[in-house]
Amino acid sequence: MTILNGTLVKLTGKPERVADSRYAAAAMPVDLIARLHSGSGARDLCYVIAHPSSSFIPHFIVDLLAGTGAACLALNTRYNGNDTNLLMEYAIQDIGSAVTFLREQGYRRIVLVGYSGGGSLMSFYQAEAEGRTVTDLPGGVPLDDTAPMPPADAIVLLAAHPSRAKVLTGWLDPSVTDEMDPGATDPALDMFDAGRQAPFDRDWLDQYRAAHVARNDRITAHALDQLAALSADPSGLATDALMIVHRTSADPRFVDVTIDADDRGPRPVQGVAVSNRTHNSMGRISSLRAWLSQWSLSETRADGPSCIARTSVPVLIYRFSADGVVFPSQVREWAEAAGDRAESRVLEGAQHFLFGQEALQRALVAEIDIWCRARLTS
Repeated sequence: MTILNGTLVKLTGKPERVADSRYAAAAMPVDLIARLHSGSGARDLCYVIAHPSSSFIPHFIVDLLAGTGAACLALNTRYNGNDTNLLMEYAIQDIGSAVTFLREQGYRRIVLVGYSGGGSLMSFYQAEAEGRTVTDLPGGVPLDDTAPMPPADAIVLLAAHPSRAKVLTGWLDPSVTDEMDPGATDPALDMFDAGRQAPFDRDWLDQYRAAHVARNDRITAHALDQLAALSADPSGLATDALMIVHRTSADPRFVDVTIDADDRGPRPVQGVAVSNRTHNSMGRISSLRAWLSQWSLSETRADGPSCIARTSVPVLIYRFSADGVVFPSQVREWAEAAGDRAESRVLEGAQHFLFGQEALQRALVAEIDIWCRARLTS
């Protein structure tokens, strides 16, 4: 058993309409659970950490950040543990509820911490907090944009991938020829073909990457067509639907470490092949609108680098040198987008989740604290 320090806080998120027969499709209030560790009790600095669909409430970084004397709030969005219906447009409103609460509590400086998938979430939030552009949900449904979204004062990105859409696209198996039949494939684009081994031919990789994008675009076109059909239904009863996206773990970088080279080791090919065909891999089940919001290259508004380019606050970017999930080219996107406002660092030897790497965890947090205080509390 792990006993968590701090206080559990229940916040209220902006209601969204749900098609749940228990509620007669009413717009129900949303309870958001957060953990606030007040650190030394001073209110000069507070970190906010969240992920679109994973819980950071028990994460090691909360206690370590609070150990610096600052406060730290870890928030679960309304989509914690289930990204099937995840709409990034509502997820950033959940971040707004947390930042609003902290401002009301008197915290002077707030730093958004985007770890892994939290990077695009926090960047999307800050971009919209500094200047609203989103007025609807994917597919054209109006969005209530009256939810408070006060801007933060800095952003810290830790092993952050640029967007859920770009990550999934890089993982999509482009050999799939029929979205209804996961066994229907083009052998010429199958990275698991018995005759194909790492290191992969670079010309073949170019074709493979282009086919990644083409598959994402095809799924997006299907989602838009289905939403248009639902919208044209005079009954108006159905506004969304589910779809299955097969074979979503086929990034060549998993097994060929000469691509986007860093200090990571290769994954066993058989293990990646099993993950690719398993029933619960990333992005496997999605509503049509959730696909457009989080997974679609052309439709998502939550592309992290594009969003961070719209912000004005200082940015600290960390690449983990042995990261097998987020790769060097992805981290460079952040630095190029943020420009002179960004400082980029490498945490040598760090794996993506920092499991069992306690010394690196402590070193990372100490560096974050020094950087933030030098820019925000002097």
